[in-house]
Amino acid sequence: MVTARILVVDDEPGTRDMFRGELSGHGYAVSEAADGREAVTAIRRASYDVVISDVRMPGLGGMDVLREVRHSAPETEVIISTGGASVETAVECMRAGASDLLQKPCQAKELFSSVARALERRQLRTLKSLYQACQVIFAAPTDPKLPEAIAALAMRVMPADQASLLLLDPDGELYAARAGAAPGPGEAPAEDRELAHRALRERAPLLTRTHLAYPLLAGMRPVGALCLCRVDPARTFRSEDLDRASVLASQVLLALQNGYLTAQMVSSERLATIGQLAAGVAHEINNPVAYVQSSFAFLTEGMADLERLAKALEEPGGGEAARAQWEAMGGRQWLCDMRDSLRDAGEGTARVREIAADLSTLSRSDTRVQREMLDLNEVIRSAIRISRAEVRGRAAVVEQLAPGPMVMGIPGRLSQVFVNLLVNAAQVLAEWSGKREITVSTAREGSSVVARVADTGPGIQPEHLSRMFEAFFTTKKPGVGTGLGLSICREIVRAHGGEIRADSPPGGGATFTVTLPSA
Repeated sequence: MVTARILVVDDEPGTRDMFRGELSGHGYAVSEAADGREAVTAIRRASYDVVISDVRMPGLGGMDVLREVRHSAPETEVIISTGGASVETAVECMRAGASDLLQKPCQAKELFSSVARALERRQLRTLKSLYQACQVIFAAPTDPKLPEAIAALAMRVMPADQASLLLLDPDGELYAARAGAAPGPGEAPAEDRELAHRALRERAPLLTRTHLAYPLLAGMRPVGALCLCRVDPARTFRSEDLDRASVLASQVLLALQNGYLTAQMVSSERLATIGQLAAGVAHEINNPVAYVQSSFAFLTEGMADLERLAKALEEPGGGEAARAQWEAMGGRQWLCDMRDSLRDAGEGTARVREIAADLSTLSRSDTRVQREMLDLNEVIRSAIRISRAEVRGRAAVVEQLAPGPMVMGIPGRLSQVFVNLLVNAAQVLAEWSGKREITVSTAREGSSVVARVADTGPGIQPEHLSRMFEAFFTTKKPGVGTGLGLSICREIVRAHGGEIRADSPPGGGATFTVTLPSA
């Protein structure tokens, strides 16, 4: 069984024969090159796990071979062999990227040890790059720049000169979530689209010398394709690239699905929040509706009085009758009452419209909502209005809002964060015997906007503080909450390029701080 492919480069036939005999006997596939020029040609035509090259050869030497490997096949390890290596030669080789230095003549044990170390280093470097890629793409599942991060990492891990992440829209058409070599979305090349269609149709990866297309399949359901391109003809794709692409594609698929599920959780939690506040919101709407109904009844009666007054004025010589009717209606006081009723009706309808707008902002689906520049104070005021019924009777809300803290964001999502923080604080204070107050403040600190929601309650236990944003962790009683609220708040804030943290000083009270980039 072939365990690795090795290229032996040496101008001495005896050395090549010795290396080939020893390595072949241990299952390695060995190729030979008699000089540096022949080695460069071989490296450009085929792939090798390890290259063992003599440092001094006619024409192109070992350092030239090493530089070619670093350029054409950077994943390949190079062992430099020499019959009289100086310290300067060793240092130069190591700085250029050689994995080991082999002194000739060498024992078989030394040869095998050097090759084993090189193969282990190659495997560790590949695993490290894949691990780092996974860390990045799973760091922020709701980040709108996730496709860009995936493509950039794919270019580095594979490595490739261009990358396209093509996803299927609801109509089954491929669109470029990210394409090209520069940051940001772009139009995927026609060849990428064609290969992506074929890979999805055949449910299998496609490999050419310059392109690799790997289908993203959730079971048998196609999600999209990851396409990679190497422009440099000296760095063509080879069959072993499929193994690395397979691992990368599986992680990309998981990241995309994780992002989708997180978005679904955000929407579900938002609806759960609205359901929790429904009774209070209904009460908030009933009060202004009552004003409107009362004013409407009074205005209806007033219209009957106006009709009688008009009839009196229309009669011949009806001046005295009209005056009597005016006095019977209440005169100027009646007119003031009519104005008050109209004002009450206007304020009532405005309040209902305000509550409806706040609820619409909170419940709006974000799939097609673009980020906009907004005043964070308005988002917070909207959250205070929505949660007023839940907070009233449990705590007093104190606003300390600095003027004009502008951020780029989605109002509904940011409102969800502050509604959650306000309701959580109110629930804690409901059973607190001390001072019950929630302070909401905003400030501009350098290039950031900082919002704080602080309560005067018992605070957070030290052992709980580090777990506050864990999914499904909760300190509430069974049946109260899902344990997802703060976890989702963190995802929303991070998706806006910010951070959220919890603090609880020894003296009591808890403060949740939201930091967002200033617009």
